[in-house]
Amino acid sequence: MKKKAFLALGLAVIAAFLVLGFTVNRYRWSESQSSSAFPIEASRMSEEEREITKTIIEAYRQLEYVMLTFDTSKLSTAFVDDPRFPLRNELHKEVELAFGGVPQGAGYLTFMKAWYGNWERGAKLLEEAWERAQREGKEIGPEELKRLEEELGFTPAFRRTEPMPPGWENWFRFYEFEIHGDVAMCLYDDGGSLRRAFLVKKGGKWYIADLVLLEAHA
Repeated sequence: MKKKAFLALGLAVIAAFLVLGFTVNRYRWSESQSSSAFPIEASRMSEEEREITKTIIEAYRQLEYVMLTFDTSKLSTAFVDDPRFPLRNELHKEVELAFGGVPQGAGYLTFMKAWYGNWERGAKLLEEAWERAQREGKEIGPEELKRLEEELGFTPAFRRTEPMPPGWENWFRFYEFEIHGDVAMCLYDDGGSLRRAFLVKKGGKWYIADLVLLEAHA
C-alpha cells in the first residue's frame, strides 16, 4: 500500500524543452532511467546533494498539507516558477482551467497551484452532489458525474482525508544528481514512482522548478 500512496500527488509527465545551463534536455534525461541502480547513501552525498534531498522531501511535506487542506500558500517554500523551466505544453490546460489562461512567467509552481485549485473546486461540487444523493437515499449516478465533468472540464475527485503514515520520509531513494552552478537535476524514487526533479538555487536555497514522472510502480 505504501508504494501507491504518493501516486495521488498527480504530478507531471515527460516533455522536451531545452534547459538553460545544461547540455541535454529534460526528455533526453528521462530516457536513461536508473531505477535498477543502487541508491546513493546520505553519507556519500555532497552538502549540495543533501540540500537537494531536503528540498524534495520538504516539497512532499507541503503537498501532503495541500492535499488535506487545499491551502497552496506554502508551496513556494519548495516550488518556484523559473524561466529556465517554462511551463510544459501538456500542463497548460490545467492552468487555463484554473486561471482562465496561462499567466506570464508561469512555471511549475503555478501549475501546482492550478492543479490543487481545480481539485478543490471539483471536490466541493462532488461532495455537494453526494450529499444530495444521500438525502434522496441513493448514490451519485453516471448522469450526475457526466454533468460535473462537463461543467468542470475534468473528472472530479473527493478530497483526501487521511495523512501519510509516520516514517514516509524513509521511503525515498536517491539515485543520481547533476549540478551545474545554480541549476540541478535529481533522479529519485518516492516509494510509488520514479521521478526527475529539476531545481534552481535562489538566495542560497534550492527550489523545484519542474518535476517529471518517469515510471509508476507497485
